[in-house]
Amino acid sequence: MLKLFAICIPLLFPALLRAEPPAPPETVPYTEQETSTIPFRTEAKNSDSPFHRLSAMFDSAAVPGTNELPGWHTGRLFRAKEPDVPVSVLLAAQWQKPSPASNKKVLLVRRLEDETPVYFDSLTALKRKQIQAELAQRTGLPRTYSGDNCLYVLNAGPENGDKMFIRQHGPYLVFKGFDAVTRQEYYGYVSKKSR
Repeated sequence: MLKLFAICIPLLFPALLRAEPPAPPETVPYTEQETSTIPFRTEAKNSDSPFHRLSAMFDSAAVPGTNELPGWHTGRLFRAKEPDVPVSVLLAAQWQKPSPASNKKVLLVRRLEDETPVYFDSLTALKRKQIQAELAQRTGLPRTYSGDNCLYVLNAGPENGDKMFIRQHGPYLVFKGFDAVTRQEYYGYVSKKSR
C-alpha cells in the first residue's frame, strides 16, 4: 500500500486545467448485459471474492485519460471486511472552477454509494434530481492529481480524508480506496460509459 501511495504522489496534471465541462448526461437505461458484464459470484471463497478479483484487475490496469472521467459512471464497490457484498456506486466527475476568481478549471471527482446493489443502475429523472441535490450538499472540494500509474483523488467520498486511486481496465474504470472513517480498504469498478 505504501509503495502504491509513493508511486501516486500527487502531481497536478496540466491537462486537467484545459478541458471544458461536458454537457449533463442524458437518461440512457442500461441493458442487463451492460450492468453485469463482470461476473461476480456471491458464494465465492474469500480468495476468489469480487474484492480480490478487482484487486488483481487494478494491479494490471493503466492510467485513464482525464477525458474518460467527466460524467456519471455507475458500478459496484466491495469492502475488505465484506469482500463478497456488492455496494452500488456512482462516480460523478466534472470540470469546474475552484473559485469565481479562478480562470482555470479542475477535475472534481465525487463518489456516492448505496447499500442496495442496483440502486444507481436505473437513473430516473427523480433519482437524478436526488443525486444532484446530494452532490450539491458536498462542500468539500475533492482534489484530483495524476501520478505515474493512476489518478489520485483526495476527498471523493462523503468523509474528509477519503483517498481513492483510479485506473482503466478495458471498458471499466477500476478504483481502490481507503475509507477515512473506518480505515477500510475497498475496490470498485464503474463503466467508462457515462450515464
